[in-house]
Amino acid sequence: MSSCSTLCKSRASLERLFKQYSLPNHSSAIMCYQCDSQEDSSCPDSRYFDQRTNALIDCTSFQARVPGTFCVKIYQESTGWHSWIKVTRRCGSRPERIAWGCNYRFVDMGVYRETCYCSDKDGCNSSKSLAASASTLCLTGLLLLSRLNMSTAKPKLYYFGVRGRGELIRLVFAAGKIDFEDIRLTKEQWAEQKKNSPTGVMPFVDTGDKSKGLLAQSGAIARYYAKKAGLMGSNDWEYYLVERAMCQLDDIFMELVKFMMAPEDKKPDLLKEFQAEKGPKLLSGLVDFLKQAGGQYFAGKSLSLADLGCLNILDSLANMPDLLAKYPELTELKKRVLAGNAKLAEYIKKSAGDSDAMSSLTALCPNETAEDLAERSSILNISRMFLVCITPGLALLGIAANSVNIVVLTRKWMASSTNYYLTALAITDVIYLLLFYLITVKVYPGVRYQAWFFHLLAAMFPLANLFSNFATWLTCFFTFERWVVVYKPMFGRKYCTKERAKHTIAVIFLATLFFTFPNFLEYQVDSQNKGNSTSAPAVYTLGKTQAYLVMKQYGYYHLLPIVFIFGPLVFLAVFNSLLIGSVVRAKKKQEELSAALIPRRPSSTPRPSQQYAQIPMLTVATPRASVCSSVGLTAGSSGKQRRRQRRRRWARIRRRFG
Repeated sequence: MSSCSTLCKSRASLERLFKQYSLPNHSSAIMCYQCDSQEDSSCPDSRYFDQRTNALIDCTSFQARVPGTFCVKIYQESTGWHSWIKVTRRCGSRPERIAWGCNYRFVDMGVYRETCYCSDKDGCNSSKSLAASASTLCLTGLLLLSRLNMSTAKPKLYYFGVRGRGELIRLVFAAGKIDFEDIRLTKEQWAEQKKNSPTGVMPFVDTGDKSKGLLAQSGAIARYYAKKAGLMGSNDWEYYLVERAMCQLDDIFMELVKFMMAPEDKKPDLLKEFQAEKGPKLLSGLVDFLKQAGGQYFAGKSLSLADLGCLNILDSLANMPDLLAKYPELTELKKRVLAGNAKLAEYIKKSAGDSDAMSSLTALCPNETAEDLAERSSILNISRMFLVCITPGLALLGIAANSVNIVVLTRKWMASSTNYYLTALAITDVIYLLLFYLITVKVYPGVRYQAWFFHLLAAMFPLANLFSNFATWLTCFFTFERWVVVYKPMFGRKYCTKERAKHTIAVIFLATLFFTFPNFLEYQVDSQNKGNSTSAPAVYTLGKTQAYLVMKQYGYYHLLPIVFIFGPLVFLAVFNSLLIGSVVRAKKKQEELSAALIPRRPSSTPRPSQQYAQIPMLTVATPRASVCSSVGLTAGSSGKQRRRQRRRRWARIRRRFG
């Protein structure tokens, strides 16, 4: 507020100062120097201007390129690795109401331009810089101050929560120590922000400068900020070295995109071709470029955009350790880059978790777009929270319940073929729940840096599959045994014994182990940042082995769903239906036998409720009959008579109570 008021108060004095530079008499000609520093060596851009080697030109003569009534000197200077200076001296023609002196401003591409006008004497445009009035200097200071404020605005990078095409820009910001806002959008947020994108796609950057607006195209954005941070080389030759390496890295990136977007049946062939032919050829060329530049960095002796691009590509090739092992020069370059830039190493360490998660997503969903991967990333965060907060409780509850079942079912008086199956199922569930919980531990922070855990994890995945498949077929055979017992009771009593149940459980386990054993050859432990400095520790992941590709090629992973999903599903559906039908038929047969053995009651027969009320009478009549029988025995009745009397007595009781 004070600066504005000061400027307003000095307006009158500024106008008075400007009026001091009144226009000359147009009827009199003026002599000015006329030359260009880029065309004439006698018109230097930075050395002392020698008036003896330059002739004055009459501004009203035909020799003047621009006829006029005063002299002009234009000084232009750019910044960056290809900076240049240009000085132009000539005659000028302007409207009469002109602010005499020097004007300072920045034009396109950040070029500084100083334009000075004079008419006080012949050859007044000879000096390197003309004296400016106090008012002009004041306005120039305000202009520079406002530009400084605009230049310090924090850029905002808009992209999804994945690496993709936005990662190189993030690396440039981190390595160039440029403070920025990393705005990672979800699919829903992108739908709202899409109208603000210059090209309708991401990434794009909001510079905070109204004169520049929004920046589009990831490659152009990375180069623009790399130039501002001094990461494009210090001269034309280094610029060429940087661009040469970047073009080679683009070729590698396009091969990876070609692989990820290919159909699933063609990926093994493309991967084999890349690892055997295209990958070694492209990486060898990259190593040659590095050696030609001196072997330290791609631009010579200083960090450049090409080194950051190489860092990004090496992370994308982390799942091909055998290929990268052939080029230790690139691994050493990665160490050198991270060791020489603490802020970049800090960013790599901070984003290691997200990179690992998204790399896994990209491997699982190679044909997904960036929007879909961002949506999957948010789902992944929700599932991670579920695994951390809820899974331990569910696993503990399941282990406790199955442990109680094991204790009860293993008692001697509980021994039976059915209980043997149930005991085996309970033990299998306990082991599976324990493995499941240990597998979910990998979502905890810091676990991805432990090599021993991932070696253990490579064994826990196939073990979990083994016991899951074992429980599936245990359930199938248990259902089959129940059907046999119900449908063929005599046959079931003979063959569904405890010893046969033990043998069946053992055979099922061995058969499941035979079909699941190839899973133990599927995984290997990969290190993404192995050998880096302490600021960027090694990040471990599970990768696929060559055996996995062979098994996939020969259809092993098509056989597994048939044996352990669709086959058991059909088996259970058939035998459960037969079991239910057998139970229904047995119940009907029992009712028919009961109806045949017990005659229909006459109308005078008491209702069931009355029969139930007469049960106490039956309990009384039975001991009374026994007493009477004992009395008869004491009376000396013969045995034959006693038996006849007893039968008559029971007949009367049956007739009375139905």
